[in-house]
Amino acid sequence: MRKPNSHNRLIAFLLLLCIYMPGYLSSQVRLDVMADAGENNASEKPYFRSSAMACYRIDGMSFKFGGIYNITENFSSNMYGLYLGYLWHVQIKEHPFNVGVFYLYNSFSESIQEHNLGMITETHSQHFEYRLGIGFRTYELKRRAKEKFNIEAPGKVSENFYLLYALKYFIKPIDNVWNAGLYGGNIDLFRINQATNPFFGIFFRYQVTEPLQVFGEFYYMSAGAFNLSVNPFGYNFRAGIKWKIKD
Repeated sequence: MRKPNSHNRLIAFLLLLCIYMPGYLSSQVRLDVMADAGENNASEKPYFRSSAMACYRIDGMSFKFGGIYNITENFSSNMYGLYLGYLWHVQIKEHPFNVGVFYLYNSFSESIQEHNLGMITETHSQHFEYRLGIGFRTYELKRRAKEKFNIEAPGKVSENFYLLYALKYFIKPIDNVWNAGLYGGNIDLFRINQATNPFFGIFFRYQVTEPLQVFGEFYYMSAGAFNLSVNPFGYNFRAGIKWKIKD
């Protein structure tokens, strides 16, 4: 049986904040709750995951945090990913831009964990959403792997200034009550791939009521160029809700 660790306790604490903080903040608060299912070359068999992401928007700034859990036993830890982010909302010639920084943690194998730091810029038009940035990634051997193989060195490899990009196309105007479209890029909620290893997908969303939106998406993660055996590749289905707890 997998034992709780410090990352699991941190995720539980952050999700409790999603429930109890809205009543004490003068801000816009949104909670996204999602379920994922899929398969890739690292999972060995189909996997199922659950995740949540909270967003607090205060005076032109947004703070985001969330986590994703493995439900199935495909991976060594039930905590797969952790996300913390800050966005600054600005207007340039009446056009909206989001500029921010983030930290993303992934535990995608029994021996290796991944830390990502990045800077990102986001904007949109009537039918397109754009994201562009740079990232800094460190692959690190977990403590149990160092002990198992008697490794005393730091056991870290860094990848600096890698490209972050994403493009979404909406068939309807972006604020329409329902929408669908296409997605391409190397950024997902709890996963960042190399620039040569992008995601391609389709998505759908429907605004049920003013505070509640339902959505679904499917993406295929390509093997990429020049690194067929280095990066995971496969497919993923995701369904969930976006709930404005406080507006």
